[in-house]
Amino acid sequence: MFTLSRFLAVLTAVFTLLASHAQAQVTWTSQTSPATDQLRDVWAADASNIWIVGNGGNILKGDGSGTWTAQTSGVTDFLIGLSGTSATNVWAVGGSGRILNWNGTAWATQASGTTFALFSVWASSPTNAWAAGESGVFTRWNGTTWTSGFVGTNITFSGMWGSAANDIWMVGTRASGGAGAIYRYNGTSWAEDTSIGTVAGLNDVWGTDANNVWAVGRSGLIMRWD
Repeated sequence: MFTLSRFLAVLTAVFTLLASHAQAQVTWTSQTSPATDQLRDVWAADASNIWIVGNGGNILKGDGSGTWTAQTSGVTDFLIGLSGTSATNVWAVGGSGRILNWNGTAWATQASGTTFALFSVWASSPTNAWAAGESGVFTRWNGTTWTSGFVGTNITFSGMWGSAANDIWMVGTRASGGAGAIYRYNGTSWAEDTSIGTVAGLNDVWGTDANNVWAVGRSGLIMRWD
């Protein structure tokens, strides 16, 4: 007899098989790149607007179909950090304090206020963005200009992320000894978070909200803020 329990068991088996088949079809595949230099970062506004930056001033734009097009950056410095708020507002940062902005039509160089290399950038809105890099340098965009400053001058900051304009994290590595460092912005000023103790150098940071943030670094280091 084909009972209800047997019917449910068969139905469960079918759904399990379909789910397994669907998962098996999801794989990584190589895509053709117009660049030959090393590519260093990727950021997407949505599934049809993806950017990649790299050495030699390379900037690539993807449309989600697998086609990548080289865009004119106007620079030859390495570009290593990307962030944005929409498909018409994207920032790229890199060597010699280089900052470029995409306005939906073209890339334009912006005066960063520093000549130190910038390795990370994060934006909360078109009028609020931050970048940071070597020797503790940071610079802030207010919608009109970038204004630079320094915190922890012996630290190279390589990662930046925020949950809001008044809650931003920077992570990096100390030049002396190679220990990791974490700084947090509270809407007014930057302060070091010494609760991490002495840890290996930190390379990047990301989160989902103010209570769930991860930082990663050397020697397999993973740290979580919760």
